[in-house]
Amino acid sequence: MLGTEGRGLVVRVKPSGEARVLYDCPQAEVSAVLVSKTGEVWAAAAVPSEIRETTEPESNGDGTGPSSPFEITVTTTDEAILYHVDADGNSRRVWESGQGAIYDLAWSDDGRVLATTGEKAGVHLIEEDGRATLLFAAEEEQVVGVAQDPNGGFVYATANPARVLRAEKGMRREGTFTSEPLDARFLAKWGRVDWEGDGDGGKVTLAVRVGNTDTPDKTWTPWKDAPSGGGSFVALENARFLQWRATLEGGGASSPIVRRVRVSSLESNLPPRIAKVQVVPSGNRFYDDVPEPRPRNLYQQLPGNVKVQYSFDGGGDEEFPPEARAPWTQGMRQVRWEAADPNEDFLVFDLEYRGADESRWKPIAEDVEGKNFSFDSKGVPDGVYSIRVTASDRRFNPASERSDARESENFLVDNTPPRFEAVSHKRD
Repeated sequence: MLGTEGRGLVVRVKPSGEARVLYDCPQAEVSAVLVSKTGEVWAAAAVPSEIRETTEPESNGDGTGPSSPFEITVTTTDEAILYHVDADGNSRRVWESGQGAIYDLAWSDDGRVLATTGEKAGVHLIEEDGRATLLFAAEEEQVVGVAQDPNGGFVYATANPARVLRAEKGMRREGTFTSEPLDARFLAKWGRVDWEGDGDGGKVTLAVRVGNTDTPDKTWTPWKDAPSGGGSFVALENARFLQWRATLEGGGASSPIVRRVRVSSLESNLPPRIAKVQVVPSGNRFYDDVPEPRPRNLYQQLPGNVKVQYSFDGGGDEEFPPEARAPWTQGMRQVRWEAADPNEDFLVFDLEYRGADESRWKPIAEDVEGKNFSFDSKGVPDGVYSIRVTASDRRFNPASERSDARESENFLVDNTPPRFEAVSHKRD
């Protein structure tokens, strides 16, 4: 039985040389095949993909070397999948590895499938219903092969670096499992630690530690045991990352099992940030709809039965054609701002204004949603003003509200039209 690259075929080849395709995988490469005594086939396959990177030229120091950027193409794989093909040729997806490659397949001593993986190097025990148990997590980058030991154990081959590891048959009295660091994104207060599983006459204990680097190092706190019984609080420093470690001790007919570990956290509520506040200059156009590219012509009837036609160009944003100057828009001003919240909380905004010679802020609007607001400036005397926008996350943090405020540049309010103080004429 063999697999092929490029098309993903599982082919049975008889000693006579006769070949028959058992399964055409949707994936393009079959990396491993396993056949049972009853003729059932297990096949691991993945889709290759290319990553292209452009590299800038580097000089050799003596004036030589490439003179222009060059492109490097790296072949990688998407998620590897384990397929099962029964004796009649019916196929189904059994296990999605979540990794780029399944390197090898083998039988366990009780007839189940073992699969070795890279990226997160390990050996997995696969059930027929698709459930997978991680039997061994390697420190190396890939576990590329697995074979049965004559004494009943297994031998694992790894890469990067290359090593041969032996797993003896039987169970240890005690074992540990250490999780990947959990990331709260910001400084967080860590609380309850709980696990679900079955002690089976043995014992399960949890320990946790915290730190502020994505990889645990000497700056992390020492391991601290969680109170027995689960669901208890552990006094820990506020930190961004947490890692837990489960220690399982045997004592019954079978081994303790931990199915799930849950750790609660409350991230620190950080204040929102307002990047910019802008008051749109007066005179900008107001349209009920998208303006026509070429505004309509205007006509005027003068004394003496004289008719005059006026036409206006579309112009740019700086121009202000009369047909867009509705009377109700003449005092309207729009405020725009940019704001974001590190915790991705929903924000509301309060707007205030004051004159250039004033010290007290006066409210315009509260609980504004969105990032713009229009107001009628005819309600204030002509003069120079500024607007302050305050962002708040109080909707979802009533007990720990955080806010940020930013002022606009000064802007002019001038709603008084010009008028003639005196008019005189002289006949000559």
